[in-house]
Amino acid sequence: MAFRTFDRKLYFALETTEGTFVTPSASSGYLETIDPSWTVTPRMFERNPTRLSVTPAPQVVAGTSKTTPAATVEFSFSVELTGSGTTATVPRWGDLLKACGMRQVESLNSTVIVGNLSEGAAATEPAVLYNNENFSFVGTTTYSAGDRSGRVVGDTFYDDGILYYVTDGASGSFSASDKAVGQASAAYGAASPVSTAAGTAWVMDAHDGLGGGNSSSVSFVVYLDNTNAALAAKGCRGTVDFVFAAGDRVMMNFTFMGTLKSYTEGGAPTPTAEGRPLPPAFVNADMVIQDSSYGTTDAVAVSSPIFNSITISLGNDLVVRENPSVSSGYGQTYITGRTPTMTWNPDAVLSTEYDFWQRFLVGETTRCKLNVGTAAGNKFLFKVPALQFTGLADSSSDEVVVYDTTSTMTGGDYGSSVQEITGADSTQTSSRLGTNNEFMFIHL
Repeated sequence: MAFRTFDRKLYFALETTEGTFVTPSASSGYLETIDPSWTVTPRMFERNPTRLSVTPAPQVVAGTSKTTPAATVEFSFSVELTGSGTTATVPRWGDLLKACGMRQVESLNSTVIVGNLSEGAAATEPAVLYNNENFSFVGTTTYSAGDRSGRVVGDTFYDDGILYYVTDGASGSFSASDKAVGQASAAYGAASPVSTAAGTAWVMDAHDGLGGGNSSSVSFVVYLDNTNAALAAKGCRGTVDFVFAAGDRVMMNFTFMGTLKSYTEGGAPTPTAEGRPLPPAFVNADMVIQDSSYGTTDAVAVSSPIFNSITISLGNDLVVRENPSVSSGYGQTYITGRTPTMTWNPDAVLSTEYDFWQRFLVGETTRCKLNVGTAAGNKFLFKVPALQFTGLADSSSDEVVVYDTTSTMTGGDYGSSVQEITGADSTQTSSRLGTNNEFMFIHL
């Protein structure tokens, strides 16, 4: 009989104990995907004994059966960027981002910053509220530990307009005369008295989120066709590319690596539909790019530049750890590093409009943000605080000159190095570096 690719089904589950298989739920573990594919690599080693010939000798394979293999597996698939339909409900694919080295921030709040943020009292600190720093809503321009109101989520520059935060067990009040004041940055700005629930954010993670903890690895079961032939894997982590094409929906292209648990046949559950809305088209993105200096003398921002594609890649390095203490010979996958990048193709402009050449040749950083979708529960905000151009190539689109740009998403050089320590004082570990702040996006 023939296997049909359209019959493939993917189920996944976060693991309670890293590297220990969890059977995905039929009701909540099914994910609608595009073009799921797999590559299995069994544990084999070549033998070259003296044999009076050049005839190859059989290799040794560590696995003992298809249900007790010694092999790694790589899964690749795409997911349409679609919200849950409800602002407060996390989309089903959110757990996959945890396994890609991102931290999920729920119960997100937001408030409007009226006007621009100002520099700290000493006028030497940047006019940026740092990712992860504590802040307070107070009537002065000085942070008050006793009035701690929460923790900033995502670097908030002087003219961003909206502050996203979590209350984080804080007890600070909020009144019409208050200012939002950062503890580490000392930046402050007049805050609107209205604070609203915003949704869920994903920011970059480190430490246990990259491997060695029990909160971010996943198990997969991929059914290959309607005969229920299935590959199961455990201890998986991955990376993701966000691909934006004008007029199309945004795609999340995932790649995961892990330990193959088994190949089996029969017993596939009936998938439960996710019930999510149609994906929003990538139009009306309201993209803004601007240099990443942090005073009110920033160069002019460019709103809605002309382009037709963007790719944001986390660039995770994946390693399935060897472990001869178990029969498979492998443990869980670790993320051992990342090189996050962004590529896009803006129309060439004069330097008075935006100085791409200065940013490229001098290494000055650029911040950008863009929106996808407009309906509550199905819209997203992407923020990158410190792009550094690594390439600027000549190209054209519709007979118009464009720059094919490549860039690295960095942490910037303005001191956003605050570690996430819930409820504790904010500590800036470096005045010239950033920490886990290079990329953030929010489901709104």
